[in-house]
Amino acid sequence: MSRIIPFTGLFIIYCFVVNTSTVLAVDHLAVEGSGDTTYLPYSLDTTWSTAGSPFAKPIMHSLFVLRPMRPGDSTAELARAYNSTIFADEPSVTSQRIFPSLTVEDDDPIWLTFSDVATYDDPGQDIRQLVGTGYRNDSAWFFQLIPDSDGYVRCFLATGRDSTGDGRWEPGLPILLIEDYDYDGHTEAFVYINSGRDYLPRLLICVDIDEMRIEWSVDMPGNLDRHRFYSLEDSLSPGVIFTAYNPKQGVTLGKFSDLYAYLFVVDAKGNITNNYMVARSHYYARMRPAPEPGQYYLSHRLPITGATESDEDDAEGYYLSIVDRHGSVLKTIAGEGPVRDMWMGPYPKTGQAALYVSPFNGRMLVYSPDLQLLAASDTITGPVFVTWLRITGRSDSVIAFSDGIYDQNLHKQLHFSGPASSVEAVKLDSVGRAITIAVGSGSGGMVGDIHSQDIFKFVSIFYVHHQSYILSGLLGLFLVLIVVNYYRQRTKQNLVTITRQKKELETAHQALRDAQAKLVEQEKYKQARDIAGGFAHEIRNALFPAEAALTRLKQMPNGGNANSQKTDKYVGSANRAVERAIGITEIISRYTRLGSESQPANVGLKSVIDEVLAANADRIDDQGVAVEVKGETDVSVSANHDQMVMALNNLVRNSLDALAETSDPHVCLLVETEKNTVALSVTDNGAGIPDDIKERVFDAFFSTKPDTGTGLGLSVVARILDMYDGTLDMKSAPGEGTTFTMRLKQADRVAPS
Repeated sequence: MSRIIPFTGLFIIYCFVVNTSTVLAVDHLAVEGSGDTTYLPYSLDTTWSTAGSPFAKPIMHSLFVLRPMRPGDSTAELARAYNSTIFADEPSVTSQRIFPSLTVEDDDPIWLTFSDVATYDDPGQDIRQLVGTGYRNDSAWFFQLIPDSDGYVRCFLATGRDSTGDGRWEPGLPILLIEDYDYDGHTEAFVYINSGRDYLPRLLICVDIDEMRIEWSVDMPGNLDRHRFYSLEDSLSPGVIFTAYNPKQGVTLGKFSDLYAYLFVVDAKGNITNNYMVARSHYYARMRPAPEPGQYYLSHRLPITGATESDEDDAEGYYLSIVDRHGSVLKTIAGEGPVRDMWMGPYPKTGQAALYVSPFNGRMLVYSPDLQLLAASDTITGPVFVTWLRITGRSDSVIAFSDGIYDQNLHKQLHFSGPASSVEAVKLDSVGRAITIAVGSGSGGMVGDIHSQDIFKFVSIFYVHHQSYILSGLLGLFLVLIVVNYYRQRTKQNLVTITRQKKELETAHQALRDAQAKLVEQEKYKQARDIAGGFAHEIRNALFPAEAALTRLKQMPNGGNANSQKTDKYVGSANRAVERAIGITEIISRYTRLGSESQPANVGLKSVIDEVLAANADRIDDQGVAVEVKGETDVSVSANHDQMVMALNNLVRNSLDALAETSDPHVCLLVETEKNTVALSVTDNGAGIPDDIKERVFDAFFSTKPDTGTGLGLSVVARILDMYDGTLDMKSAPGEGTTFTMRLKQADRVAPS
């Protein structure tokens, strides 16, 4: 004890000094969300709205988009869930509606009181599926609607206890996560049973949705919600990591007490493998996945030591940490106060990924991924983050908060009439931007069209709001004109004086306009300079285990020695492909932080070309593409083999995409040596690249294929070539095809393979 207190004190002082020294050099963050919302750039015109009955049990989430309306579609599908009133013993209902008519397509009554409803993507269905939780009498249930039918299936979760003696058990049953977290090919849902004032049970339950059965359950001392619950994303050691809030009802489950908040790690069998006490006082310890896979941001009150009990003499502070999949602390800094929310997004000044920390009543803070403070706002009431969104009229992504939509500079663009708990796109334009959105709000919600407010609408709004002042001003101006005209007729001297004053006023106005124009140009330049840099990318990709399948393939009976040799050959090729995929995935995941790292070696272009063509052989045959390899391929360049395969594969796949609609598809790979430089060109006779997007094709996240492309392909190729002092050139004309040329330093020759 005598050693812990001085250490904790020194740790807090160190964090305070480091954090304070950083704040002194940070940018000022101007959050513009309050005030008159009349003149915001966008408005939301309601086409349909619904509100939950004040006499019905509220539902955590009740409005969903099952299938959005894309170009070429005639309809979208929405769903709403609602409870019957408390005065009637009637079923709760999930109602499916067709957009834009918003007529009811199907009503599914369920004899439960809904607590929470959610959607998930079922690979076997073309629209998202509905699942939910509810209770009846003393039993809690998990249910799933059966697609294309009026039925549903349900799974019993637990029996409740009436601890208050009022004859009722009305638990909260939030759905925390829906994901195949353990990579077994089945989708799981995590449900928390919160008995509230009835104390028990308090259970975290993992449900196999495909088989509608409980995989495991574990007692939890505190409350859980979906904003603090995440998969470990580890196929070798799957599990979940989350924090539990302390309601302080005096309940003890095993070695855990609800007097404290904890950080838990639970494996795929429901075993608590790690736990850390993070707070003694009432505190929602917030979490958010970090850009680096397997790492998480955590706000907490106590230094994380791994102890399940806390010394009452240990002083609480505010901390912000990076923890790994085991809950071990990788880095900690001192926080400024209780955290309301955290989310990741690009920092507009640099374009790089950043962590935004929203306070309850304090300063909003922006940190780099390694928790270096970048910016801070004045004291505000922090907005609640909902989601990132793309809306019509804007090329960049915007942020949906509970009170409206903001741009990346946190300037409000559109106002919501009520607090939003979910925002989803209902209708999309040709590039995947939302034209119509669904805004969920507790047990209600609305559907509305997004409109950009032009100058004429601003003028009309201004006139309606200030009509009396405008009319009074016009009347006053009319009277002034009469008086001026009267005095001009009275004396010529007055006319000369007025004329001179008018000229002086016009000169002053012109000078003011010139100064204003100069300021506008300076501001435009500053904005253009600040926005340059592009967006950072966060790659979170998990490869499903393939080793077991390959082992079974080896053990399969075959028809003879020749088949066995072929099987071994195919298994070896598949093993090498998996190993190469893992290596390439690691390279891509470090894309934004490996700008200067390179591993140059002698790379033979023939092996690179052969490998890429072999990898795309099936698609080349399916499309009937004629592939031609020309030039001196027995040369090597100074680069990295896997990265060169990645770069060439991106260019070849782009060519195959461009040839999808070509009647006589053709691709030519040409190798040319130019002094100490080797040029490798990929030419196709596809549709070509339109002139208006040529300057943007190398920008990160820009894609003409929003449904399938990531927008990183050409950006990755350019980055790889830049790492080895190479260049990437493009020549394209609409209707005539496209040529991409990679130039790299020539290395030693290699023998033809």
